[in-house]
Amino acid sequence: MSSQSVDAEQAFFDAVHHLNSLYQARLAPHCSLRRLARTLQVAPTTVSNWLEGRSFPQQEHQFLALVGALRKAALEARTLNVEDFQALDHESWRQRYFAVVQLRAADVRAAVKASAAQTSLRTRRQTAMVDVLADEPRLVADWTEAQLGVHAAVAGSAREVELGRFVVPTYVERDHDAGLRRRMDSALAEAQAALLILRGGSCTGKTRTAVEAIRVRLPDWVLIFPKTQESLLSVLAAQAAGPRTVLWLDEAQEYLSSEVVAAALRTYLEQPGPAFVVMTLWPERYGEIFAQGGHVGKLLASSRPVDIPRSFSGRDMRVLRKTAKHDRSLDAVLKASMRDDVTQTLAAGPALVDHYEQAASPSQRYGRAIIDAAMDAARLGDVRVVSAAFLKQAAPGYLSDSERKEADPDWFDQALIYARTKIRGVASPLSNVAVPGAMGSTPDAYQLADYLDSYGRLTRRGDFPPNSFWEAVENNVVVARELERFGWSAKSGRRFKLASLAFHCAFDLGSTSSLSGLAWLRQEMGDLEDAEALHWRLAEAGSLMALEDLAYLREQAGDYESAEELALLSAGKGLVQPLASLMWSRLSDPDEAERIARLSLEAKDTHPVVELAAVLHHRGDTSGARRLYEAGAEAGNPFALRALSVMRFNEGDVQEAERFAIAAAESGFPQTLTEFAEIVERLGERDKALDLARYAVEIGREPEVAGLAWMLHRIGHEDEALEAARRVIDSSDSAALLFPAWRLKASWSGAEDLCEQAARNGNAGALIGLVHEWRRVATHAGLTGLESVAIEWENVEALAFLADVSEAAGDVENAEALLRRAVSLGHATSCLHLAEMFQEMGDMAGAEKVLLEGIAMGDGLCFRELSKIWAAMGREEASRLLPNSGLEADGQLAAPSWKQDHRQRWTW
Repeated sequence: MSSQSVDAEQAFFDAVHHLNSLYQARLAPHCSLRRLARTLQVAPTTVSNWLEGRSFPQQEHQFLALVGALRKAALEARTLNVEDFQALDHESWRQRYFAVVQLRAADVRAAVKASAAQTSLRTRRQTAMVDVLADEPRLVADWTEAQLGVHAAVAGSAREVELGRFVVPTYVERDHDAGLRRRMDSALAEAQAALLILRGGSCTGKTRTAVEAIRVRLPDWVLIFPKTQESLLSVLAAQAAGPRTVLWLDEAQEYLSSEVVAAALRTYLEQPGPAFVVMTLWPERYGEIFAQGGHVGKLLASSRPVDIPRSFSGRDMRVLRKTAKHDRSLDAVLKASMRDDVTQTLAAGPALVDHYEQAASPSQRYGRAIIDAAMDAARLGDVRVVSAAFLKQAAPGYLSDSERKEADPDWFDQALIYARTKIRGVASPLSNVAVPGAMGSTPDAYQLADYLDSYGRLTRRGDFPPNSFWEAVENNVVVARELERFGWSAKSGRRFKLASLAFHCAFDLGSTSSLSGLAWLRQEMGDLEDAEALHWRLAEAGSLMALEDLAYLREQAGDYESAEELALLSAGKGLVQPLASLMWSRLSDPDEAERIARLSLEAKDTHPVVELAAVLHHRGDTSGARRLYEAGAEAGNPFALRALSVMRFNEGDVQEAERFAIAAAESGFPQTLTEFAEIVERLGERDKALDLARYAVEIGREPEVAGLAWMLHRIGHEDEALEAARRVIDSSDSAALLFPAWRLKASWSGAEDLCEQAARNGNAGALIGLVHEWRRVATHAGLTGLESVAIEWENVEALAFLADVSEAAGDVENAEALLRRAVSLGHATSCLHLAEMFQEMGDMAGAEKVLLEGIAMGDGLCFRELSKIWAAMGREEASRLLPNSGLEADGQLAAPSWKQDHRQRWTW
């Protein structure tokens, strides 16, 4: 052990000795060892060993929970002075603990190469035959940040630029680091193979967060980084990733396009551990991949993502400023950053954007045009690498007539020079692409910078690419799945002709799945006969989703017998949704609806019987509702159990109501128990209500803690109430965040802090709740502050709600500004609101323009509203044709003849 480690551990145990003295002298009467042990879920001797310095706590979260429990006891005792409370400071203990862990990890790394880890690695090579793998296992300590995919940071000096160093600044821990490491500790304690998903936007620090976590927790483990799907499958087939292995899948979307890969990973995660599969994903990619279902969806569903926020919090920034005094790269970042998006600045993101946005000369505008085309290829087709031919054909549509007219013969060479300019020595908008598995770069192939990819998805989502872009897609994209993605994007933007073209081109390349896109396209356009024929073709090829679609089409046609046959066939193969849909279509015949709901129950889907029970209850058929609720409850449906709890209570059977409420909570709906606890409280049984609320907390999450906090506040236990509220102040739960608002009615500064925390977590509900609070106390300044926070943290739901508030107050100008801000952030619903405002003002052209933005974002309501706007503008024929013909790339009506042209070009 190094002298630094000895000093750090001595300082830690000295502080523990002081903590134990404080506990023995003042806190033991209020908080016994047994009570502490029960809270921490450890043995009393373990707590005793920690406090007396006989052992170092192995789990950070458990030790910090001990400090929190002692602090809570101190609050209850009301006998401690300021100095004593400082000794119980959570952040100070976290820093002491982390210092010891880091230095211990450093000691392990120093000795690891000569230790048993090398022996383990040699043994694994012999037994798993990993020598033939393209990506061999190496010790965690032997991987560099660059090799694992961490972005190079901004250089702190000109010398670093000259030397071309890969700059890695000092790591600044943030709130999500502790959560990630707790999850790792839990898996380690249970010797599990676990999936860790780090979800965040481009350049938010996902990969660096994961690198630091494994270096601290797993320095002597082995890490394997397969670069392709084939390599990953080879690693798994060779059983090279045994216990004490990290399987590193940076940019996991590159692997998750394959059901085979996802299935293999699911099988691997069922093996004995400890082992980790580490994935990084953008939020957009995560949502798209999760929605695919199948093995891919089930793999992602097996692990709750660790979300990496785009911005640094106030606490993070304070730590960063302190650290930057000793790190030139971080110091340079602080001087250059206009916002708290420190990780983006580190990777030169804002400079890339400035280079892109400030294109002034003709050659620069040509460069911007090809960057625009690359951005659109990435966001609409998920195509990160584009060819020179694609860029050259797509670019003209992004330029004005005068810009095209004045172009020199070598305009494309000029464009490439501008687009490939390196920014701050870190990144260029378009960069060369390495030849897979070899030296050099692929000729005439270019990759868009990550940050510009993300930036384009944010800023261009209301823009639909010009026709030249789609011609480039048709003539240059030769990968079927990419063409399919372009087809779905065009369909989402109601460019039906372009969607049909992309799907047909994908089919020409051998993609059977593209028929699904064509079928849905025909269905949306009202060509149901063509749609059904395509769905049958897919069903014959083994598509379950096609069976569901066919059942829906038969149901819509009134052919319930065929629809039921198809629905039962789907249910037999595990797809139960068609039966549920069929039940809803038969509500006019309650007996028939119940028969179908029970067929769903036999197929292990409990939701239809519960949903039908709710309908019957609403219609006044209490006995029918009870019968179906009981069937759902017997199958373990928590919503049915909750409904029976309410029914029993209304009938006066409180004991039976409590039994059902507890059963519902234990079946996955703990809110039922929180609600029932509030009822018991109103009946005057406060102690019993608190017991029920605390049990709800044990089996629930943040909302249940929030409910307990409110109850404690109502009955006057303020200190305990505040302590409960603090437990969830970092969560995204509206009720929990709003709990302290009763103390903040006259203090905007306090509410602003609370609101900022809510906004950072994407919680529009908390912001909206505070809007109601400020309106109740008639404080306009508070509303202005909320607008600032909503704008700063880009909370679109809150912006839209605040726009409604402004419009109701007569401030139409401010409402329009807030809605435009929401639209710029991708809130398509605000396009509808803006269009309504423009219509009222008589600005039909403005309404049409903003609706086209919403359509480009994929909003179907905007598409339907555009038809109405055209009718109001006197374009009745165009309005009539629009739903079946769709739009051209420029937003004009597509000529209806395109459908016949496509039928002649592609015959089935």
